[in-house]
Amino acid sequence: MSNLENIITRVGDFIKRYKCIKFITIKFTLGKYSSEFDFAKHIFHKENYDKIECLLNNCSTWDETSEKYSEKLKNEPEKIVDSIIICCKNGPYDVMITAETKKQSNVYVSDDFSCTTKIYKRKNHSFYISKENTNLDETFYTACIVATVPENYTDTYVAHSSLLKVQDLIKVCSETKDDFIFNFAEK
Repeated sequence: MSNLENIITRVGDFIKRYKCIKFITIKFTLGKYSSEFDFAKHIFHKENYDKIECLLNNCSTWDETSEKYSEKLKNEPEKIVDSIIICCKNGPYDVMITAETKKQSNVYVSDDFSCTTKIYKRKNHSFYISKENTNLDETFYTACIVATVPENYTDTYVAHSSLLKVQDLIKVCSETKDDFIFNFAEK
């Protein structure tokens, strides 16, 4: 049985700390954590990007879908206020949860940089998947979920709902059928 229930309270406390600040947003980003290199915000493999995209495209109940394309510049939050990392011991990805500013800054990457981002919105969550191309002919794939925290929802509910969605994204990329085992990374 997955131990997802064991981390909901701490994630709920994290959300509670920042939900009342109007200029902060809560983001769940897939990637891989290591104590040597910290958190890499990439899903690394095109095949897994395709699996996530297929999962999202197969849903017919989106409130809104859109696509953005940018060149040379990348949108980044002005500041990441706080973060926690959840490691998935038996899955392909870990999760970094950030409290970051809603205000974004355009950051110059290179003349050869391009990014295509697909956005899927439903109720209180927005899913973002991106394909970034660099001047070294490298392609990076990213996936994240941004939670909208309504005032009348409990922190625990938002944490649980968000973590279930994250687990669904990890599950579609995983070869194991076992339940995932999660724990918090020690930074």
